Amino acid sequence: MKAIECLYRIELSEKEINIIVNALHVEYMTIKNTKQENQDESRKAYNRMQPIRELRNDLASLINRSFMGEDA
Repeated sequence: MKAIECLYRIELSEKEINIIVNALHVEYMTIKNTKQENQDESRKAYNRMQPIRELRNDLASLINRSFMGEDA
């Protein structure tokens, strides 16, 4: 037998979600800036950025926050 999916239920306050969103945004921007400075690492950086951006945006939408322009 093999577990296919695990579900977890957690409760976060708006403040806690905001902290997580800010941390994800800093990580996203750090990778983005590194990517721009070093074109050789561009593909790896892009692959790392996408799940971070998606999680950041999904969590941010819970607190009615969005990212546009250079931050998106």
